[in-house]
Amino acid sequence: SRNKNVNFILGDLTKLPSEDTSFDLAICSLALTHFQQMDKVLAELSRVIRKGGHLVISDIHPWLVALGGQAEFRDKLGKLGYVTNYIHWHSDYINAFHKHNLKLIQCLEPTLEPKHVKLAQQGFNLSSKTVAAALQGLPIALIWVLEKA
Repeated sequence: SRNKNVNFILGDLTKLPSEDTSFDLAICSLALTHFQQMDKVLAELSRVIRKGGHLVISDIHPWLVALGGQAEFRDKLGKLGYVTNYIHWHSDYINAFHKHNLKLIQCLEPTLEPKHVKLAQQGFNLSSKTVAAALQGLPIALIWVLEKA
């Protein structure tokens, strides 16, 4: 609402409400892990990006998903729930990128730093020292920077 040059569009990631080659840049943040099959989403994102345009994808790191990492939420009644995550290994992403004409520019894997330990500790009945010893230095996210070929 503060920037009049930004237009947010609500839509389904498997059927985006946009014309082909409409965008120079698309960002998909913390979403692909919630799709059992990411092919339709990547096909749609590729469809709406112009040739030479870019796509940035970020998600929870697959090893963390494999260990049961999930986003939790509370519904309107305060009941705790979890959003289902699916494991997508690096090879799954790379093969899908190739299939949808998305050229890999960069892959980043930010790690758990000391400032993240308190957040990582949530949901565990473990000391911050134990969580830090177990997780510090491991990748917590997977970020892909792609160009539409």
